[in-house]
Amino acid sequence: MYYTVRHVTRFRYSAPISESIMEVRLQPRSEGLQRCLDFRLSTSPRTQILNYRGENNNRVHHFDVPNLHSSLTITAESIVEVLAPQPIPDSLLPTAWDELDAMADAHPFSIGDADALIARVARLKGWGFVAQALPDL
Repeated sequence: MYYTVRHVTRFRYSAPISESIMEVRLQPRSEGLQRCLDFRLSTSPRTQILNYRGENNNRVHHFDVPNLHSSLTITAESIVEVLAPQPIPDSLLPTAWDELDAMADAHPFSIGDADALIARVARLKGWGFVAQALPDL
Protein backbone atom coordinates (compact mmCIF):
# COMPACT_ATOMS: atom_id res chain seq x y z
CA MET A 1 0.00 0.00 0.00
CA TYR A 2 1.24 3.49 -0.82
CA TYR A 3 0.69 6.60 1.28
CA THR A 4 1.18 10.24 0.41
CA VAL A 5 2.02 12.20 3.56
CA ARG A 6 2.00 15.99 3.78
CA HIS A 7 3.06 17.78 6.96
CA VAL A 8 2.86 21.58 7.21
CA THR A 9 4.18 23.67 10.11
CA ARG A 10 3.44 27.41 10.15
CA PHE A 11 4.99 30.03 12.39
CA ARG A 12 3.42 33.50 12.48
CA TYR A 13 5.23 36.18 14.44
CA SER A 14 3.61 39.28 15.94
CA ALA A 15 6.46 41.39 14.54
CA PRO A 16 9.09 40.64 11.89
CA ILE A 17 12.04 38.65 13.18
CA SER A 18 15.58 38.89 11.84
CA GLU A 19 16.47 35.18 11.63
CA SER A 20 15.13 31.64 12.04
CA ILE A 21 17.42 28.67 12.60
CA MET A 22 15.67 25.28 12.48
CA GLU A 23 16.26 21.55 12.62
CA VAL A 24 13.45 19.22 11.60
CA ARG A 25 13.07 15.45 11.63
CA LEU A 26 10.25 14.87 9.19
CA GLN A 27 11.61 12.33 6.69
CA PRO A 28 10.04 8.88 7.14
CA ARG A 29 12.52 6.09 7.71
CA SER A 30 12.98 3.14 5.39
CA GLU A 31 13.05 0.07 7.60
CA GLY A 32 11.13 -3.10 8.22
CA LEU A 33 7.96 -3.10 6.15
CA GLN A 34 8.14 0.65 5.38
CA ARG A 35 10.07 2.35 2.57
CA CYS A 36 10.25 6.08 1.92
CA LEU A 37 10.11 6.31 -1.88
CA ASP A 38 10.23 10.10 -2.16
CA PHE A 39 10.74 13.00 0.23
CA ARG A 40 10.68 16.73 -0.40
CA LEU A 41 11.11 19.54 2.12
CA SER A 42 10.44 23.18 1.32
CA THR A 43 10.24 26.44 3.21
CA SER A 44 8.62 29.80 2.69
CA PRO A 45 10.51 32.08 2.65
CA ARG A 46 12.76 29.87 0.53
CA THR A 47 16.18 28.94 1.82
CA GLN A 48 18.89 26.33 1.34
CA ILE A 49 18.15 23.12 3.25
CA LEU A 50 21.00 20.83 4.35
CA ASN A 51 20.82 17.45 6.08
CA TYR A 52 22.80 14.91 8.05
CA ARG A 53 22.26 11.58 9.81
CA GLY A 54 21.46 12.20 13.45
CA GLU A 55 20.97 10.14 16.56
CA ASN A 56 19.32 6.77 15.94
CA ASN A 57 20.16 7.10 12.22
CA ASN A 58 17.34 9.58 11.58
CA ARG A 59 17.69 12.11 8.75
CA VAL A 60 17.90 15.65 10.22
CA HIS A 61 17.27 18.62 7.92
CA HIS A 62 18.48 22.05 9.02
CA PHE A 63 18.26 25.54 7.61
CA ASP A 64 18.62 29.21 8.37
CA VAL A 65 16.37 32.04 7.19
CA PRO A 66 18.69 35.05 7.69
CA ASN A 67 16.32 37.80 6.48
CA LEU A 68 13.49 39.71 8.12
CA HIS A 69 10.27 37.69 7.97
CA SER A 70 6.95 37.67 9.81
CA SER A 71 6.04 34.06 9.04
CA LEU A 72 7.72 30.76 8.22
CA THR A 73 6.12 27.72 6.60
CA ILE A 74 7.82 24.33 6.50
CA THR A 75 6.27 21.71 4.21
CA ALA A 76 7.34 18.06 4.10
CA GLU A 77 5.88 15.75 1.44
CA SER A 78 6.55 12.02 1.28
CA ILE A 79 5.51 8.94 -0.61
CA VAL A 80 5.77 5.88 1.61
CA GLU A 81 5.24 2.24 0.73
CA VAL A 82 4.07 -0.04 3.53
CA LEU A 83 4.11 -3.77 2.89
CA ALA A 84 1.65 -6.12 4.52
CA PRO A 85 3.08 -7.98 7.52
CA GLN A 86 3.49 -11.73 7.44
CA PRO A 87 0.33 -13.49 8.63
CA ILE A 88 0.38 -14.59 12.25
CA PRO A 89 0.63 -18.39 12.36
CA ASP A 90 -2.07 -20.44 14.04
CA SER A 91 0.63 -22.32 15.94
CA LEU A 92 4.40 -22.33 16.43
CA LEU A 93 6.91 -25.11 16.17
CA PRO A 94 8.01 -26.64 19.48
CA THR A 95 11.45 -25.05 18.94
CA ALA A 96 10.06 -21.48 18.89
CA TRP A 97 11.05 -20.70 22.50
CA ASP A 98 14.55 -22.07 21.90
CA GLU A 99 14.92 -19.81 18.86
CA LEU A 100 13.75 -16.81 20.92
CA ASP A 101 16.23 -17.66 23.70
CA ALA A 102 19.03 -17.85 21.10
CA MET A 103 18.10 -14.42 19.78
CA ALA A 104 18.10 -12.99 23.32
CA ASP A 105 21.51 -14.53 24.00
CA ALA A 106 22.88 -13.00 20.78
CA HIS A 107 21.63 -9.52 21.79
CA PRO A 108 21.68 -9.31 25.59
CA PHE A 109 19.50 -6.70 27.25
CA SER A 110 20.73 -5.43 30.60
CA ILE A 111 18.83 -3.99 33.53
CA GLY A 112 20.62 -0.70 32.82
CA ASP A 113 19.00 -0.67 29.37
CA ALA A 114 15.60 -1.21 30.98
CA ASP A 115 16.19 1.63 33.45
CA ALA A 116 17.16 3.98 30.62
CA LEU A 117 14.07 2.96 28.63
CA ILE A 118 11.76 3.51 31.61
CA ALA A 119 13.30 6.95 32.24
CA ARG A 120 12.90 7.88 28.57
CA VAL A 121 9.25 6.77 28.53
CA ALA A 122 8.59 8.73 31.73
CA ARG A 123 10.05 11.89 30.13
CA LEU A 124 7.91 11.42 27.02
CA LYS A 125 4.79 10.88 29.12
CA GLY A 126 5.63 14.04 31.05
CA TRP A 127 5.67 15.95 27.78
CA GLY A 128 2.22 14.60 26.90
CA PHE A 129 3.28 12.87 23.66
CA VAL A 130 2.45 9.32 24.65
CA ALA A 131 0.28 9.59 27.74
CA GLN A 132 -2.57 7.75 26.01
CA ALA A 133 -0.40 5.05 24.41
CA LEU A 134 1.70 3.84 27.35
CA PRO A 135 0.69 2.21 30.61
CA ASP A 136 1.91 3.64 33.87
CA LEU A 137 5.30 2.22 34.84
